[in-house]
Amino acid sequence: MSPSLEQAIADARERASEAKQLRPVVSFPPDAVLDVGHVAAALGVSPRTVERLDLPCIYLGAHIRRFLWSDVLAALRARGRAA
Repeated sequence: MSPSLEQAIADARERASEAKQLRPVVSFPPDAVLDVGHVAAALGVSPRTVERLDLPCIYLGAHIRRFLWSDVLAALRARGRAA
C-alpha cells in the first residue's frame, strides 16, 4: 500500500473513533454485486475512499462500477498480507 493510502485509511479510522458512533454491521453474501455506496457502508469508509482503494470491479459504463463482494474481500485480505 502506498504511504498516502495508508495515511488516508489511518485518518478515516481516527475520525471514526473520534465520532464514537456505532455503525450497523453490514454483511453481504459472497456472490453479492454491490455499488460503491454499499461497499463503503460495509467497510465503514466513504465512497471516495472505496474509489481510492482501487478494488477489483466490473465496469458497466463510463462512471458505473459494480463490485463482487467476494472479490472485494479477497483484495483486502491480499493487501493485509502484503502490508
